[in-house]
Amino acid sequence: MNTTALFLILVSSANALPKSSMSETKFVMKSQLAPALEKFHTDCRRYPSTEEGLRALIKKPKECPNWGPSPYLKNENQTKDGWGHRFNYSSRSNCRLA
Repeated sequence: MNTTALFLILVSSANALPKSSMSETKFVMKSQLAPALEKFHTDCRRYPSTEEGLRALIKKPKECPNWGPSPYLKNENQTKDGWGHRFNYSSRSNCRLA
């Protein structure tokens, strides 16, 4: 994954929360979000913009004719951390493949 192109930031403070929620969050990021972002990148030749956010993995954005054919994530629950908070997604740039 191109870590310079995108960031997933946990809003919650990890020090004050249960380890089971942290483990669940790491699992979701590694097994669901990262592969979904990579598939989106392969199909759309870019990562979702900050404005599109992780919602672009569930609902087709206007500027990606090769999106899908099915969503990269099944529902918005997959865009939440182990404590039920939505991940904050930010794309540093709209990098496109040549």
